[in-house]
This record gives sequence, structure tokens and C-alpha cells, in this order.
Amino acid sequence: MPTLILLKQPKEGVTRDELIAYLKNVHGPRSEQMPTVKNYTLMVQADPETEPAIGPDREYYDAIETLPVDIDKTPYDTVEIHEFETMEDLLAARNSTADQAAAEGMTDLVDYESEIAIVLREEAISNEVTTEYDTTLDE
Repeated sequence: MPTLILLKQPKEGVTRDELIAYLKNVHGPRSEQMPTVKNYTLMVQADPETEPAIGPDREYYDAIETLPVDIDKTPYDTVEIHEFETMEDLLAARNSTADQAAAEGMTDLVDYESEIAIVLREEAISNEVTTEYDTTLDE
């Protein structure tokens, strides 16, 4: 299932809350109307001050001492996830009138110079469990 991931941050002069409100109330509903979108999800970075993701007895997320992200130190506030059945569906959605409608108003809010767009596809995971690493994959 091809998936389009968009990492966004607000344009200078636009607050995080303004961007999130627009994505949630205007852009998101329009994005869901794209004809071949199987699923649209808006993800918003949790604020560790108000939404702690680790318990008070821990300092890190995991055993390799990954720290929670400081919301003021990461540039991306939102992630949009668009899922499609096929790559052709993704291309059709990106060229639709619904996509054009979803894009309206975004140039006033989003810093497009820093936006990251990633198209991902599923990769089958082997059902065989092994502890050996095939070094020929590195060649």
C-alpha cells in the first residue's frame, strides 16, 4: 500500500496552533475527499510538558537513552499520512480537483521550503526467524 507522508511546520508568523487548526478543520476534511485516498490521518506532535509519553520514574523512552523530543527544538509539528491502494491511485489523487481544493490556503500557513515529503511502499517481512545476517545483501 503506497503511503505519502508529509512533515509540515508553520510559516514564519504562523503559530503551531493556527497550523494545526487549519489542518484539522479545513485541509484534512478536504484531503479525505481525494477520490483514491484509502485513509488520511493527521498526526500532531505531543507536547511533553502537557502530554508526557514516559512515566515519572523514567528519564528516557527506551534502553538506548532516547530522550523525549523537546517541542521547541524540533521543526515539525505535524505529519500527514495519505494511504492508497496503488501508486496509480496516489498519482490520480495528487492530480485531482479535490487535491487542488485541499491545497487552497496552505501557502499562507506552511513553510514549504522545509516540508518533507516521503512516498513509502510496503515491504514483505520474512516469516522465517533467523539470527544469521545475510552479508550478500550489503553488496
